[in-house]
Amino acid sequence: MLELNNKKTNRRLDFRIYEQVNLFYRKIDTQRVNAAKADFDTFFTDYSGSQAAESVTGGDENPAIDNSLPGSQSRENDTLNVNISSSGIAFTCREPLKAGDYLMIRILLLSSMTAVMTCCKVVYCKPSNPYEIDQYPHLVGARFVNLAAADRALLDYIVAKRRKYQLIGYGILLSLLTAVFLMPEEAVGLLIELSDYLTDAILDLWFLASDYLGLGLKYLIPYLFHTTPRITDIAGFYVQQAIEFVAMLLLVRQSWFAIKRFSQQSAAFLARKKASMLYYWREKSGLDKLKLIGLSVTVIGCYLAFGL
Repeated sequence: MLELNNKKTNRRLDFRIYEQVNLFYRKIDTQRVNAAKADFDTFFTDYSGSQAAESVTGGDENPAIDNSLPGSQSRENDTLNVNISSSGIAFTCREPLKAGDYLMIRILLLSSMTAVMTCCKVVYCKPSNPYEIDQYPHLVGARFVNLAAADRALLDYIVAKRRKYQLIGYGILLSLLTAVFLMPEEAVGLLIELSDYLTDAILDLWFLASDYLGLGLKYLIPYLFHTTPRITDIAGFYVQQAIEFVAMLLLVRQSWFAIKRFSQQSAAFLARKKASMLYYWREKSGLDKLKLIGLSVTVIGCYLAFGL
C-alpha cells in the first residue's frame, strides 16, 4: 500500500521554499511505486545511456529511446527554480502531465550538493508563472510518496534554515515599512537626502577618474608616439572623450540590465505573493472573510484618522 507523506490534499500544509535544483524524472506505473527505490540506480544508469545514445542517433530515429525517455523527461543538467518542502514539490516542465501520474524523481539540491531520490504523485498541472525567467510553460505540483526518513529530515533542515533567514529579512522589511507609515515626512526627507548623497558621490568619482585618465594620457601619448605638446593635448582630448563615451555606454547598458532583472524578479515575486493570497482567500470561510475585511477597513481608517 502506498504511503503518502501528506494525508490531506492541502498542498500548503508544510512550509515551502524556492530552491535551485537539478531535476531528473520520468513517469512510472502505479504498480512500480513500492519497488521504485530498488530501481533508482538502474533507472539513472539507463537514463545516462539513453542520453548518450540520443546524442549519437538524434533520438527521433530510435523508438526504444523514445519509450524509455518520454517527451516530458527532464534533460541532463536541467537547472530549475522549484518550490519544495518535505511533503511535495512544484516545478516546471516542457510538456504537461496529468493529475494522478506517478513519477520517479531525483532532486539534486545545488545549495548543499545533496540528492534526494523518491517517487511522487502529480496533484495538478497548470500554466506556469509568465514572469519567471528560465522556466518552462507548465507548472506541475506533486506529493512525495514513500519518502525516506533521512531525505525527509534533510528537507526539513533545509526548509527550516531558509525559513529562519526569510523571517529575519521579512522582520527587517516590516520594521522599515512600519517606520515609513509612522513617520512618512521624515522617511521621504531621508530618502531625498540619501539620493542626493549618492548622486554627488557618483559624480565625484566620475570626475576624479576622468582627471586621472587625462593625466595618464598626457604622459602616455608622448612616451609612445613622441608627439609635440600641442598634438599631445589634441590626441589626449579625443582619446579621453572616446574612452569616457565607451565607459558611459557600458555603464548605461549594465544599469539597464540591472533594472530589467530587478523588474523581472519583482514581477515574479508579486505574482507568487498574489497566488498565495488568492489561495489563502479561497480557503477562508465567508465569516472569516468578513472579519478580515472589517479588520482591514478599521486599520486603514484609524491610520487615516490618527496617523497622518
